[in-house]
Amino acid sequence: MASIDPTRRDPVTGKPRVTRAGRPATATRTTGSARRRSTAKSTPSDFSPRWSPTHIGAWVDPEHGRITLAAWTKDYLATTIDLRPTTRETGERDLTRFVLPRFGSTPISRTTAVEVRTWLADELAAGIAPSSAHRHYRTLRRVLQVAVESDLMAKNPCAAVKPPRIPPTEMRFLTADDVTALADTHSDW
Repeated sequence: MASIDPTRRDPVTGKPRVTRAGRPATATRTTGSARRRSTAKSTPSDFSPRWSPTHIGAWVDPEHGRITLAAWTKDYLATTIDLRPTTRETGERDLTRFVLPRFGSTPISRTTAVEVRTWLADELAAGIAPSSAHRHYRTLRRVLQVAVESDLMAKNPCAAVKPPRIPPTEMRFLTADDVTALADTHSDW
């Protein structure tokens, strides 16, 4: 039951403080304290062993991340079976021409978001179209995401990088005159 303590006033509003029965008006919970025992038991503490990275699955053996991107790409391509042939060809081409020359000798765990951002900026500065640079980024992101899923690295550095924006293109439609002219030029049909 709440009661009003006329001797204690709220410093902001100046109104008398309302307190719960049995508690003084100055009693407040500390920041981060829980209202219920069940909440307190389920909240991780900094020293709780059940919330350590090894127990929640966030820890990755650093030895696994020492594989270079070139070596991991060979394993990735050998074990990826859900790609259509044209998608595989495009991915292999992008990896060979654009991704591996920059990151091929780098261990996958040493690849950083800053390096990926710099690589994208360099591609755009070299005159590569934003849609192509975006495709190269998607290829690298997919290869590294599979490495994360395979427990070779803790997180994907591409997740922190925004790819280049692809400018929208306006759709073009043929008018009736254009269709007639096209039909006249191909009168064999």
